[in-house]
Amino acid sequence: MIVSNYSIAFNYPLETSGRVVPLIAQVEKHHSQTYYIVKNFRTNPGQNRSIMSDIKIKKVNGRWVHCDSEKESNLSIAIGKAIMIQEADGK
Repeated sequence: MIVSNYSIAFNYPLETSGRVVPLIAQVEKHHSQTYYIVKNFRTNPGQNRSIMSDIKIKKVNGRWVHCDSEKESNLSIAIGKAIMIQEADGK
């Protein structure tokens, strides 16, 4: 069951180049075994197509990990920080 749906903006650090890509995405928070589906990744608000596949992440022992592998990545960490900020702001 979806409990909330909102947009986030975050910086995604590319692992090999040291560059950072600013991204926007939609987040759906699911209530059962709280996890988040993150989708519609884009580089600007007017962009129509997602540039990446949807992912599912969750917070486990203070770490933001992918639901399928239970491993963290630069992407899951960056999204997790943006989710924490968004939810702390109560939006």
